[in-house]
Amino acid sequence: MGGRRLRRARSLVLATGLVAASGACAHGGFQGVGTFYAGLLHPLAVSAHLVALVAIAVFCGQRGWTFVVDSLPAVAAATMIGLALARPETEPVAGPLLLAAAGCTGLVVAFELKLPATAAATWVALVGGVVGVDSPADLATGSAERWIALGGTGLGVLLLFAWCATPVARINVAWQRIGIRVVGSWLSAGAILSLVLVVTGRGA
Repeated sequence: MGGRRLRRARSLVLATGLVAASGACAHGGFQGVGTFYAGLLHPLAVSAHLVALVAIAVFCGQRGWTFVVDSLPAVAAATMIGLALARPETEPVAGPLLLAAAGCTGLVVAFELKLPATAAATWVALVGGVVGVDSPADLATGSAERWIALGGTGLGVLLLFAWCATPVARINVAWQRIGIRVVGSWLSAGAILSLVLVVTGRGA
């Protein structure tokens, strides 16, 4: 069972790294699925969001199931606040910030650093907030479609976070914990590579 969890985490992170490296900060979209489902899938379409959310999920999972449960309300609240403040002009700044945050978070996981609980929870909430700020804001402010899309995105963020954090939190064997540290190094490398591509103007 534990081996399957670790393989699932490794596969997810490998896919995330490939997506991040190939399309650093591009804002993708899903056509023909409806406003709500387009918002729900949005965290998977934007590579900076995907790698940042996977990074904080792995980070929380590494700290244990209790921390995952305690962090979920903070991530939810911060994401919803960020979504309410979302504006199209935030994209050029928020994307690189998320990649930098993912890179730092991956390093914390790789070195298994023991951050104070308050600092760790605040960091996770901040990342969730930035993801919210950088999410679908291209629809007319105040329109029903915009709020439906943002609601879908908020749910998508929480589902992705929980889906990634849960298997990591259940890992308690020494060699599997080493595997999670390797996963953290992969996340950091992918995020930093993507950030370099963005800074040098080569990111899509």
